[in-house]
Amino acid sequence: KRLVHDHLDAVFVANSYPRGVQVSRPTHEVRGTGWTACVRAEVNSATGNSLGVVTYRISIIGGLISDRRRADPDDNCETESYEPI
Repeated sequence: KRLVHDHLDAVFVANSYPRGVQVSRPTHEVRGTGWTACVRAEVNSATGNSLGVVTYRISIIGGLISDRRRADPDDNCETESYEPI
């Protein structure tokens, strides 16, 4: 939670104005030494219109967010439990 809180700009673009940010518990990657977690928040589009709640899957390596992408069904983010940051 602290990593996402301290590095929101690594997950969300600045003009998306993320609100209600929540993060799942990190899980160890099946292959490799990193971790993954799901992060969701209500965000705005580049034009300022609300996109609603958007979920991202983040990769954490060495205590840093190394990658982020929109979550897809294979990420199982919909079944995760979330905590607000």
